[in-house]
Order: sequence, then C-alpha cells, then structure tokens
Amino acid sequence: MLFFVSVFIVLAISVNTLEEVEEEQFSIYVTMPTGSTLENTDLVVADVEQRLAEIAEKKDLISKIQEEEAILTFILKEDYKEIDNRTMGEIKADVEKRVNNIAKAEISLTAPTSSASFRSGGGGRSGTQGFTAFMGIGTNQERVVIKGENFEVMKGVAEDLEYYIEDLSSIRNVNVNVSDNRPEIHLYFNQLLLNEYGINLGNISSELASFSREFTSGVNFKQGTEEYEIIIKQKLPEGVDEDKTQKGIDDLRRLKINSTANATYDLQDISEIVYARGTSSITRVNQEKQVELTYRFVDEAEQSKDLLEAYRLEIDEIIASYKLPAGIAVEVIHEEDQFEEFYFLIGAAFILIFMILASVFESVVTPFVLMFSIPLAAVGSFIALILTGNSLFNANTLMGFLILLGVVVNNGIILIDYTNLLRKQGHRKSRALISAGLSRVRPILITAGTTIVALFPLAMGTAEYVGAIGAPFAITVIGGLSVSTLLTLIFIPTLYGGMENVINWIKSLKWMLQLGMAITFIIGALYIYFKVDTFIWQMLDFMLLVILIPGIVAFVMTSLRNASAKVIDENEPIKIEVRKLVKVYDRDSRFVREWKSGLKIRERAGLTKTYKKARDFNDLIWQLPLFGFLVFFTFFFLESNFWMWVFSHFIYFFLFLLVVPVSQVLQNKYEATQKQRFLKINNWLRNIIYWITPLVFLAVFFFRWDNLGMLIFVGIIWLLLLAIYSSGEYIHKKELNIARIQGKFSGLRRGYFNMVRQIPVIGKRKKPFRALNGVSLEINTGMFGLLGPNGAGKSTMMRIICGILEQSYGKIWINGLDTQKYREELQGLIGYLPQAFGTYENMSAWEFLDYQSILKGIKDQKTRDERIDFVLKSVHMFDRRNDKIGSFSGGMKQRIGIAQILLNLPRILVVDEPTAGLDPRERIRFRNLLVELSRERIVIFSTHIIEDISSSCNQVAVINRGDLKYFGTPTDMVNMGNGFVWQFTVPAKEFDNIADKKLIVHHMRDGENIRVRVLSQEKPHPDAVSVSPHLEDAYLCLLKDFVKPTRNE
Repeated sequence: MLFFVSVFIVLAISVNTLEEVEEEQFSIYVTMPTGSTLENTDLVVADVEQRLAEIAEKKDLISKIQEEEAILTFILKEDYKEIDNRTMGEIKADVEKRVNNIAKAEISLTAPTSSASFRSGGGGRSGTQGFTAFMGIGTNQERVVIKGENFEVMKGVAEDLEYYIEDLSSIRNVNVNVSDNRPEIHLYFNQLLLNEYGINLGNISSELASFSREFTSGVNFKQGTEEYEIIIKQKLPEGVDEDKTQKGIDDLRRLKINSTANATYDLQDISEIVYARGTSSITRVNQEKQVELTYRFVDEAEQSKDLLEAYRLEIDEIIASYKLPAGIAVEVIHEEDQFEEFYFLIGAAFILIFMILASVFESVVTPFVLMFSIPLAAVGSFIALILTGNSLFNANTLMGFLILLGVVVNNGIILIDYTNLLRKQGHRKSRALISAGLSRVRPILITAGTTIVALFPLAMGTAEYVGAIGAPFAITVIGGLSVSTLLTLIFIPTLYGGMENVINWIKSLKWMLQLGMAITFIIGALYIYFKVDTFIWQMLDFMLLVILIPGIVAFVMTSLRNASAKVIDENEPIKIEVRKLVKVYDRDSRFVREWKSGLKIRERAGLTKTYKKARDFNDLIWQLPLFGFLVFFTFFFLESNFWMWVFSHFIYFFLFLLVVPVSQVLQNKYEATQKQRFLKINNWLRNIIYWITPLVFLAVFFFRWDNLGMLIFVGIIWLLLLAIYSSGEYIHKKELNIARIQGKFSGLRRGYFNMVRQIPVIGKRKKPFRALNGVSLEINTGMFGLLGPNGAGKSTMMRIICGILEQSYGKIWINGLDTQKYREELQGLIGYLPQAFGTYENMSAWEFLDYQSILKGIKDQKTRDERIDFVLKSVHMFDRRNDKIGSFSGGMKQRIGIAQILLNLPRILVVDEPTAGLDPRERIRFRNLLVELSRERIVIFSTHIIEDISSSCNQVAVINRGDLKYFGTPTDMVNMGNGFVWQFTVPAKEFDNIADKKLIVHHMRDGENIRVRVLSQEKPHPDAVSVSPHLEDAYLCLLKDFVKPTRNE
C-alpha cells in the first residue's frame, strides 16, 4: 500500500526537469540576420555589453564576435550568491530581461538551433544536447516539429507559430531552427551563345574558382585546446592595402572567360547575373523535410506539475486552432522518453535476480518474497528525489536504481536464508523469524549504514557537474537503501510468513477455481503489457494484479461464508467460555508497548547504560561528530528555509540525547551526597535546552532567511508547542483535577487545560485503565446475572462478548469458536440491548419493528410479518402494536427493545441494566419476560440491583474494579455471607459512635434503642448475634473483600 501511495504521489506532483549546472560562467548567444557585417555584429554586442555592465555579480564579460553571430561569456564573481542573494537562475533571468528588446539580433542563453556553428548536429537536438538531457542536465525545452515537402510553406508555418507562442506570458523564449535566407548571385547562361563562342562550363568554373584571393584548404590545425582552420591566400605586393583590393560585383561582371579559340569574353557578355536569396540549410528525417520550433517555459512551470500542464494546454490549443496548409503536419513533443533501454535493463535485472535466487533457494516462493524489497526501495528513492527537488527520470537516477536492485535484495537474503537454516534445525516458523531478526539486524544495519554514509559526500556535492550528475545518483541510492532496510526488517518477515499461508490456501482451492485465477492473471498480464503505455504504470498494474486476484477471491469466499454459514447447530446447547479476559482502555500502541517491554528486558538483563566511569562515555565518540555534522548540514549547507527548519528539530532532540549522560551523572551525585544543587543544575540544564535552544535557532534563521514572515510564524508555532507540551506534563505529573481549579482566572485556566488535554501527542497523556483483569467464567443456557457497582466493568465485558469491543488479552469461545476469528459468523447469534437505546417516537411499534427487520436483512414480507407477530407476542406487546412508541412507558420501551433484538432469533441475549429507572411493577414484568426468554437461550443480564438477580438468575458473577469476585449460583453466594452478618441493639445516643466504624446495612429504631444489622469480620459488639445472611449481605461482603474470590469452574 505504501508503494502504491508513493507512486500516485510521484505521478501527481513530480515534474521531470533538467538540472542547470551552476558553473561560475555561462554563455550568451547573439545571432544576426544572414549577411550581416562584422561591424554591425560588433555594434549589437557592444549594446549587450553596456546593458549587462550594471549587474553586480559580473566579474568579466568576454566577447567572441564573427560576421553573423557572437558568443559572450559571462563570468561571475566567486561569492556571487552573497552579493544580492540571487541564484544562477535568477541572474540568468535578469540577463534575459535586459537584452530581450534588441530588435537587430536574436539573443539567447541557449545555443540557437538556427545557427549552424552553434549546433553540432543536424536535425533535432544535437548530440551534445541529447547527451546532457539524457544525463539530466541542461535547460528544459519542448519542441514543435513541422513536417512536409514545401520548405518555404513549412518555414512560414514555423514563423506564424513562433509569433503566437512568443506572445504567451508563460513562455520564456522561442527559437526556430531555420536561419534567414542568405544572399546569393545566380548566373543564367545561354547555351546557344556558349556553343557559338566555343565556351564550356568547365572553363567558367575554373575562372570562378580563381576569382577569390583566398580559399579554405579543408584542413584544421590543432594546438593545445585551440583549433585553427588553414586558409590559402594570394600574396599581395608590398604597400598594397588588402581592403582596397577586395573584389566586388563589377569585378565579377568583368571576369574574363577564355574560349576554346583563345578568345576572351566578359562574364556579363555570356550570362545574366541576378541577385537572389537562398536557403542555407534543410533538415530531412526519413526523407521528409522538418522544421523545429523550440520553446522554454518560465521558471514557475518547473516547480508545479499543475502549472506545467496548464501551460502545455495553451500550446496545444494554439496548434489545434492554427489552420495548416495542405501537405503540412505538426507534432508537439512535450516530453521525450529516452530511457526505453533502461526499462529493458531493469526488467532483465528483475528476471536475472529472480532466476539466481530461485536456483539458490530451490524455491519460487522465497525469491518472490525477496523481490518485494525492490518496491520498498523504490518508495525511498521516490520520496528522497521529490524532497530534494530532483528529477525522477534521468540516466543518473535510473543507474542508481539499477544498482539498488542488487543491493537491497541482500538484506532480505541475509534474513530469510538464516530463517530457513533455523527451520531446518527444527524451529517453528515464527520462532525462526524472530531469532533471525534478532541475530541479523545488526549486520544488516551496519552494511546499509556504511553504504549510506559513504554516499553522503556525493549527495551533498554542489560543484558544477558533481551536483547535477552525482547528487541524483547518490540520493536515489541513499533514499532507496534507507527505507528498504527499515521496511525489510518488518515487511519481509511478514510477507514470508503470510506467503506460505497464501500458497497453501490456493492449493486447497478446487482446481476449477485455481484454473480461473490462472486464466484471469494471464489475460490481465497480457492486457497490461499491450495496452498500458508507460513502464511505471505497467509495473504498478502488474503488482496490483498479483495482489488483487487472490485478494478478491478470498474476500468473496469469506463474505459468502460469513453471510450464509451455520457455524453452530440449532439443536446444540449454547455455551460461552471466557478465559483470562483483560481489557485496558487508553493503553499505548503496540509499538510503544513492545518498546517499553524491550527497555524493561534490557534493564533486568543489566544492559542499561550507566555513566560512572570515563569509559561509559564512549558513545560520545560517534555522537558528537554526528551532532557536528547535523549542525553543519542544517545551518550551513541547506539553502531551503523549510528543510533547515525541519532538520533543526533533529538537532533539538539530539541535544536531549547528548544531555542524558550528564543528567545521569548529576542524578548519581545527588543520590550519593543528597545535595540539592545537583538536582538544580540538572533542571537548569534541561530548561536551557528546552527553552533557550529554540531561541538560538531563531537567531540563526534570522541571519540565514530572507523571509521575516516565515521566521515570525515559526517562532509562534514553536512557542505554542512548547507551552502546550509543558502544560501537558504539568497536568500529568500533578494529576490535576481541572474541574476543581479555583482562584483568579479559574474559568480561563480550566478552559486552557481542557484544550491542552485534548491535543494528541504533545498535550494528551495516556493513562491506561484496566477495566477487566483476568476474568474467567462459563455461561450456559438460562439467566446469567452480572452484578457489580457502577464502573465495575460489566458493560465492558458484555460489549466484548457481543464483538463491539476488542479485548486486550484473553479469549472468549462460543461453543468452541473463537469470537475474534469468527466474529462475523457469530454476530447472527447475538442480540444486544444497551442501557440507553434510541427509537422513533412517532412510529408505531409495528412500523418500527418492520423497519428494523428490513435493516436486518429480512426482505420477504410474509416472513417479516410472521417474525414481528412472534416477537411482539413474546414480549407481551401485541395488543399495543399499533400505538405510537412515544406513548409507551419506560418498561414498554424496554420490551420493544427486546423485541427488536429478537427479530433475527438470537440464541444469546445481552441486556445492559434494563431495569434501571423502572418502577417496581415494570421491573418485575420485565424481569419475568427475560426469565421466559431464557428457557431456550442464554440471557446475560447486567444490573446492580440485588433483587433482580435473586429472583431470576440461575448463574451469577460479581465483578468489582475489573476483578471477578464470585462466580456460581445465587444460593451458594448467599452462604458466603455466613459469619459476617451481625445484629444487635444499641441506645440511640451510642449509634453515632459506631456509624463511622462498622458497615451498617440496616438499622431501625425500637423505642429508645436502635436495632442494627452490620457486616463485620469480627464480632462488632458484645451483644451482637450472628444472623443468616441475605444475597445483598453476601454481595457487600464480596465487595469489601471479607472473603476470597470464589468461582465454580
């Protein structure tokens, strides 16, 4: 479930972005219109340099200028982040804002695809751009690909779309990978004239080749890191200026062309010279021309997936609304999946690991269990990458996950291999898992811990490409290994134990059902493989398929069984057996109880750390360096205000761990010397950490944060939390009775303390209360009375029997069936009437019972009428069936309640103090009704009225403060009062003297004397006479512990 939840969170909020490398310099690309001169380009570059001169973080600005383009290298100062507190991204945004309105040139911080020299490959992204994107670094760009055959039309479409997209507020920059048409001169020859003059095209070509005084050799010379192009030039006579000898169009017109007859003609005489502009480059993909338009969203889109989707929708709407010319197609590419090969590698790794484990363990189940370590690792990796703001899918993270595939399985192998070894030696499965966990947890934690610590420096790397490439890799491994190690120790043993049960359960099914499950799985797997597109959804759906098929089958089978099973034969006498029943309210969670139990075991075994000698402080050898690292990491390395605040809590609690040895030394000093100053120092030390440390943190935040509002908010939250926790401790330690607070502002204080007591974790303190303490008894057919004072635990026991509450310890069996295991099946056997229940006062008795019978699943009208008729006659309310319930007396309403629980013909009736508040006549009638109903069923009758028990029950149990004081028959219970009931007469004036000393159960005035009936273990008065006890006398003797608890078991 945790894996599925984390995957859904990842898909919902994660944004795959490229990480910009924070170097100390970046490039600014200037692209001029084709044919621009060097002088014009230089003027534009000078304008750019002037606009950027005022940026405070600038150290140097180096320009490399060519005729049609230029590159400016913006070099930052070493401490640029501390100047104006701006990041690299904010500086780049400022640069773009300053130069975005230069109309003469296209200026960009990314290499424009329209320039041949700035891109290193044709078509689409260059090889370098593709590789950097593959590694997860670079800038986040999306593409619109325009396809067709007419290049001019395609270029026009690209320019139109560029205009529309550039106008959006969500767009940072737009670029088309087609440069402007370059100027050309076209020569058109008259072939007839050439033939007449005896001139061929070869002669013309050779003369044109010699027209220029220089030409490239096609050879480059490399020296060091510099590369030079070798150009061959014509040597000019001394004193001749090269600029004055440049050839122009007139020189071209007068270019001499020799004929085969050695005649000479000017070029303009044999050709037509035309000025024109031509395309500089054309991109083809699969014999189809392409033009690409690239655009980049504003920085906010990289922080929110919802915002990114909204911006992408704007692009899609522009493309959809644009009317494309015939023969032109447009494709919008928001994201490109470059990692298909990795998916294959991950799948292959899964298969290979499974095969190796299957061969080693000679089992299919064990490898399947161990492979579940991988989803646990994925959970940790996903969470770590999201929290650190890294992209989830790039080559670095996927390589980290590939390494995790082999590493995380090792922990499970160590645990399960030793478990199998212990089982071969004769250990039970549960015992073997516990023993293996205890003996292997140390090497597992040490191995994982050393790997995580070794990767931490790489994860913290910030230098240029280390932070962009190495950090995501290390974070993937650290997050996956951390979570997988912790969850493996819990999840893998549980899955190992449960998997065998699942396999045995599947084997026990009928072969038809097994075949159906297998066919369903195969069909589902094929559907997922062919219909689900992305790899992560395929993996998620496949895991769901593995879990849901047996889960749904088990649920359906269990539900059908629960709804229809007759677990107890109708002719079999009903019997309830209760053994060692314990119920603890407000107890700690199981984890806390086990933790406290472990501490007690360590204390009894003498493993608790004591600090008396220098060697006892050896834990500080690793604790102090770790504390120092946490301080550095939190306050000096982290840049996020939020994460700095989160990790400061770890430092805060770590301080309390470090002060434990000092606190214990001071406590030992106090016990040895009885000097109060050691206790005072101990309290001062704790108060300083408790109250002063947050103030120190706030002071650090004041200097590190640039958000005063967040600082004030954090300070207020911390103050409230500390105040609430302190108040909760005060209430708990003083056992404060809030209702009795007096004095000034008592109402305000009571309200505050009541609020504190309701706040979980920091304000509320659990105070476990044992409502039942090891109750054991047997209940057979007939009336069973539960007797005890208010708060004794009677209602708690009845609700546990009914399945409303869960017992803390102990067992209850109904005819040998465990009520915890067969809870749903046994619900139909039990009818429960609580002390207070609701009815619809405006309904008649018949209407109310008809409605309740529908709710209980009695849908047939005839059956329902017969059942209502039966229950109304059983409770002697048939004559009042049409009267409104609001007109009934309290006893009549109780009888309607009994009729309601009789609708499903229960064999066990549980009624909780039904006679409370009834007048004697109604109480007798209701009591007789219960006796009548108990002839064929068990009726558990709870009360604190002795007369109800003595006149109706054949079994009785007395409970006081959760303890069973008596269990047996009422007659035997009366005999328990023998020897404790005394009667004597005293003068009226002496009565007050004995009232405070003896338990008086009855007294009556007789003239000047008072006849007294008392309970006492000894003779209370010289004239006292032992008399026969009543049931009430025996009950009071049991409550006063005059006799030892007795039970007939």
